[in-house]
Amino acid sequence: MKSNQLLKIILASASPRRLQILQEHGLTASIIPAHIEESLQNGEEAKTYVTRLAREKTQAIIPLVGSENVDLIIAADTTVVYKNHILEKPHDFEDAHRMLRMLSGNVHKVYTGYALIFLPEQRWYINIGAVFWTQKKVF
Repeated sequence: MKSNQLLKIILASASPRRLQILQEHGLTASIIPAHIEESLQNGEEAKTYVTRLAREKTQAIIPLVGSENVDLIIAADTTVVYKNHILEKPHDFEDAHRMLRMLSGNVHKVYTGYALIFLPEQRWYINIGAVFWTQKKVF
């Protein structure tokens, strides 16, 4: 495996924060956002939801870049669970505002699933992180 500085990394996300995290660890990445259907499947748990989306985002990028010119593809997805309800991405500004009002001053759980694939070996790493978060009262 190459050293971190020589790895050709693709970040399958348009998230400035995800890119910043990589840069804070001395990594550079090319940005290629993955365009996938991000709907919650019937009966799907939050952990499964975010890891599935991260894996699907990674898989969506592979055909775009091939495996010869890229060493690593990274993707992630995050969701919030409040009162056992998974909050999907807001549909519009009003929906986002509704979610923020609901979370304001309340504890909720944030799940982030991530998937990495090392190419061309097709070695996968898929994992999840979870934190309890109290949203500052803003409304």
